[in-house]
Amino acid sequence: MNISYNPTDNAVEIYDDLRTQYLIYKGVLILILTNAFIRIYKAPEDSLSYVQTIWAVLGIISVLFLALFLTRKSSAERIKLENIKRLKVKSFLGRKRYVFILKNGKQRKLKTLQSYNDLQHLIHLCDRVGIPVCDKSLRHANQEEFAAE
Repeated sequence: MNISYNPTDNAVEIYDDLRTQYLIYKGVLILILTNAFIRIYKAPEDSLSYVQTIWAVLGIISVLFLALFLTRKSSAERIKLENIKRLKVKSFLGRKRYVFILKNGKQRKLKTLQSYNDLQHLIHLCDRVGIPVCDKSLRHANQEEFAAE
């Protein structure tokens, strides 16, 4: 992961392909939503078949995920320091993920760290620029604990 601090803009710059990935997700969700709308709109009014029911459920799920991506997720590559609340560690099924919690309520996911050195670089960067780290155990993690994840 390539993350750096830009002192002229007072911003953290994250170089990953998350913006492209989220754009593809949104495109596929819009495509599914459009297809579901067309299938339900073209259906006869007197009956709702099993296939139309499946498309209705897919349409509702697409709307929910689009709302999630538009309101809760961020793919910004440059984030000003005053917009970052903290660095948070999320654990799901034994795998740790790192996210910046932003002041507007969104989360900027950091791609999976590749090595222990990447984790140390991230913690050092947060300490240097003044971003609070929620999980204090990160500061005392050793290389064996990182490899065990």
